[in-house]
Amino acid sequence: MSFRKFLFWIHLVIGCAGGAVILVMSITGVLLMYQRQVTNWFDNDLRAAPPRERAARLPMETMLAGIYSQNGPKPSAIVLRSDPAAPVEVSYGGDRVLFVNSYTGSVLGEGSRSVRSFFRTVEDWHRWLGAGNEHRAAARVVTGACNFGFLFLVITGPILWIPRKWSRQSIKAVAVFRGGLSGRARDFNWHNVIGIWCAAPLLLIVLSGVVMSYPWANNLVYRLTGNEPPARGARQRPEAESRRAQRHRDDVAAGPSFAGFNALWARAEQQVPGWQSHNFEIAGEPRSHDLHHP
Repeated sequence: MSFRKFLFWIHLVIGCAGGAVILVMSITGVLLMYQRQVTNWFDNDLRAAPPRERAARLPMETMLAGIYSQNGPKPSAIVLRSDPAAPVEVSYGGDRVLFVNSYTGSVLGEGSRSVRSFFRTVEDWHRWLGAGNEHRAAARVVTGACNFGFLFLVITGPILWIPRKWSRQSIKAVAVFRGGLSGRARDFNWHNVIGIWCAAPLLLIVLSGVVMSYPWANNLVYRLTGNEPPARGARQRPEAESRRAQRHRDDVAAGPSFAGFNALWARAEQQVPGWQSHNFEIAGEPRSHDLHHP
């Protein structure tokens, strides 16, 4: 068997074996690409114009205390945006998000739970093929393998399409749609043409999928760009989990303390002057992450 024929059969087997999974991941990936735009469209009427010119937003600690007193329980995350008319997004885990006027502290309304629930389901299918918690590790192995298989298809496809003899006619046969074909000849022509013109963008998309699927690939990207890969968080020890559980019980009994958030917010704002959005995760001690800037 020639190398080209061997490569063809490997290409065909991987395509058939992973085709259904790749299709699911492709459709859900396209939907997730527009998640923010769709969600913002449904929540577009929940905006808070400043009450007057140069109005100042409430201090972070005051805002959090007011949100807790009005809505309880302690929120899990809070998102502030640089847009003066953008409300504060307060998450309570799951699909519950409240929008709060950052100047008055009043609740403007709740984000669409159905839209968020829909995209959460789409994400579950994209990452774990809709598997439950107990089967997600196995599903992640499958999706990672299919990502890697898709990368193999994208790389080997152009090799198989290269004409044995270069001529204008032979290149046109695989790079241009041909009329008058039917059956397998038509399908083969469509497969070649669509594959050739989509190979470059597909390569970038699938490479990013492989990076997200495998820690070693993610670490490789960091090293190739001259950076040290971040340390992955280890599971907390039993005593640390016990202390965290006790802090949660103390919060429930006496009410949570938001002390320290004003200083944290001021420091984060100084570090990234051109910030667009700032996401605080509220779990135990206050910490911030995900500073987005141009």
